[in-house]
Amino acid sequence: MTSIGANAFAGCSDLSSITFMGNAPTMGDDVFGYPLPSGLITYYQRGAKGFTTPTWQGVICEVWVDPKWQYTVANDEVTITGYTGAIANPVIPDTIGGLPVTTIGNRAFFERQDITGTLTLTGDLVIPEGVTSIGGGAFRGCSGFTGDLVIPEGVTSILDGAFASCSGFTGRLVFPEGVTSIEAQAFFACTGLTGSLVFPEGVTSIGRSAFAACTGLASVTFKGNAPELGVTSPFAWMAYTFKVYFHQGKEGFDASEWQGIDLEMIPNRAPRFRIIGNKTIKAGQTITFEVIADDEDAGDVLQYSATKP
Repeated sequence: MTSIGANAFAGCSDLSSITFMGNAPTMGDDVFGYPLPSGLITYYQRGAKGFTTPTWQGVICEVWVDPKWQYTVANDEVTITGYTGAIANPVIPDTIGGLPVTTIGNRAFFERQDITGTLTLTGDLVIPEGVTSIGGGAFRGCSGFTGDLVIPEGVTSILDGAFASCSGFTGRLVFPEGVTSIEAQAFFACTGLTGSLVFPEGVTSIGRSAFAACTGLASVTFKGNAPELGVTSPFAWMAYTFKVYFHQGKEGFDASEWQGIDLEMIPNRAPRFRIIGNKTIKAGQTITFEVIADDEDAGDVLQYSATKP
């Protein structure tokens, strides 16, 4: 559909919603009549062009959200509690009914026991940026997920068992800088995760067995001090060659072993300066130059000084 003529829906007073499957069409005058039908909402597909929010053509306008999503609302924020039916490559909505999705609730997809019917989640999982908390057991046992698992910016806590036994993930696990707490068994037996895992500097606690049996991980690196740990090592039953790295000057790590795992310090690296070559100037002439330096160690302060000859 590319155009809708003037007054095309005038007099349709019982019309409650309109959903567009493509880009916004060219609209004539008063397409929905005047006055507008009370409570009319226009929905459009994510990524469609030409629509504006919160209103379009004088009507409330929102991204269309699959009605099979289950959720609750409190304090004008949405908590996802489940989904009814099969879904591939799930994209959790960032808003529902104009309200932000901030939480994925406890056991939201836990082995489908909280949802009627059959729910099979497969493919890549996309979690919206507005989510701040991922509840206990939220995705436990969702073995059909594949690819990387990227936790979005804004998430500060991942509760117990949130992704336990999600063995289908076959790529990296990436945390945002704001994460502070990872609870017990949060990623237990995510055997498909690979590569090196980096913990942001703000991580202060990791629960028991949080990453136990993640046999595909080669190493973890802590950017900050050693976090508070649960009664059982978060890295039990790892690969034989698994190692833990920490940065020089960070506290709480033993000399060569930590939690029974080989430990290696990453030394601070010297800054690099790009040197200015020799220059000849006349007496009293002003010379302008730029000092360029960089340092791979986050947080290091570089200082320089210059003096007259």
